Amino acid sequence: MSWQKFEEDAQQYIKKKINIKDIEVKFDGGSDSNAGDIRIIKKNKHLFNIEIKKDYSQIGQFVILPDNKNKDFVLGNLKFNTKRISEIHSHMNENFEYYKSPNSAGIDLKCSKRLMYDSIKLYCEDHNIKFFISKKETSSFKIISIENFEKNFHVSGKYRKKKSGTSYMKDNDELKKYLKELFNEGFVFTDKKGVLIKLNDEDSLKLELKKNRSDVFNNVDIYFSAKNKHEFYVKKKSKTNNPTLIFSIEFHNKNNDDDLQKLRSMIISS
Repeated sequence: MSWQKFEEDAQQYIKKKINIKDIEVKFDGGSDSNAGDIRIIKKNKHLFNIEIKKDYSQIGQFVILPDNKNKDFVLGNLKFNTKRISEIHSHMNENFEYYKSPNSAGIDLKCSKRLMYDSIKLYCEDHNIKFFISKKETSSFKIISIENFEKNFHVSGKYRKKKSGTSYMKDNDELKKYLKELFNEGFVFTDKKGVLIKLNDEDSLKLELKKNRSDVFNNVDIYFSAKNKHEFYVKKKSKTNNPTLIFSIEFHNKNNDDDLQKLRSMIISS
């Protein structure tokens, strides 16, 4: 199952299971890791977010750079508070020789699991994430509260070089012309974020494969980032390749408990 289909199914599951008057379930996921996946809105008030995670996922990454002169590590431009990674930062400084030369394969994070779980929980606080939704390939969806995160997910970490991602492209006629040549039946338009293209079933299916999502326009590497099944943002790829600490999580589904009622109760009482 593609990650787009997985997210669409998760959103529909949440809508069906909540079904509370005056509650809007708004989907803001896709490939933008800085946006909340599902926002819960009550009478135009944003209550909290629900994070959609496949059984193998990543979360809470941050850039941290080796300073070989001073033999320590310098944090990148973290958008939120640095409290959540302060202890891991200290751990890496204390083990500078082990972590000093990250490559694309990565170096296993060897601090305690406790530090990793604590960092992820504080990341969730920063992003107002109160619940997760996940499933194994052969099971049904399960709602997990942040309090029960550890019971349902294994965690690990790697320090590796990673491209910094993508940025939205602004509207321009030359780009629109190129996109129309690339996808004859595509409809090009813009929203407040940037340029999008709406594709037919055949072209959308092609872009489900990651290898087909990259292209070059005017010597700029571009990437088609799915907004939904048929609509894709056209983004510019970054040329930076910064050392990044990345947490990986694995949903193991070994617990029978489900936090759906806790989710409903939190919404009703808010």
